[in-house]
Amino acid sequence: QAKSLRWSINGKAMEMVEEYKYLGVASGKTVLGGRWNALLERLVAKATRSVNALMHRAGGSGGLHPGVLRRLWMAEGRPILEYAAPLWHGNVAAGWDAKIEAVQYKFCKAALGMKATPAAVALRMELKLESMKTRRRQLQLGFWKVMCSSEQDRVLARVFRHRHAEVVAGGARLSGLQAFKRTLAECGLAECFQRRCVRGEWGAVVDLAVNALGAQEEAREASNKSSLTLYRQMNLAPERGVPAYLLDR
Repeated sequence: QAKSLRWSINGKAMEMVEEYKYLGVASGKTVLGGRWNALLERLVAKATRSVNALMHRAGGSGGLHPGVLRRLWMAEGRPILEYAAPLWHGNVAAGWDAKIEAVQYKFCKAALGMKATPAAVALRMELKLESMKTRRRQLQLGFWKVMCSSEQDRVLARVFRHRHAEVVAGGARLSGLQAFKRTLAECGLAECFQRRCVRGEWGAVVDLAVNALGAQEEAREASNKSSLTLYRQMNLAPERGVPAYLLDR
């Protein structure tokens, strides 16, 4: 439909393209795999190279201890996979979730010196890392506050209000706000979408809601792994950081 119309800015015709890049984010066609495929392919490849480079600099799995490797991953590798995540989380095929988690799994195996194929949830528990999905939820709900608190005359705020009204009315099926609506509902914050607002100390509210949901998902994932029965009974997971015995490696 867009191609049948003539678009212009200040009297100059605008070129119609299938895909475009803005601030490093490639977006475009919504068919044959999704509008975010080009971006995610690039991010996954770049993050994988980052894991390889990180482990090489660290001297392999027998080099720096897991606590340091964890911090390096959180500072260097993980942010690559989170680039523009508030925009695309919930708007991509399920297969991308697995591909993105696989990069963190690759890091966890290397950091802990694992050669076999242990359960991903166990490695995350050992290194006290959230799933990438949990991280994206936090980032997306953080951006929800940005949109809600944006100055009313900004383009962002105007587009946000317009799209929000459409979604609430049951329209805008392909709008990115549909993903925000789902994430808020998953975290028990559905009323914030309906009212287009945040509540209380939003950062603390989000952390509590997202972490609770993430913990439930981790527990379900772990309960399905018979190999983790003894691990769960030992309750080795620390309050924060990696277990002390890993730091003495």
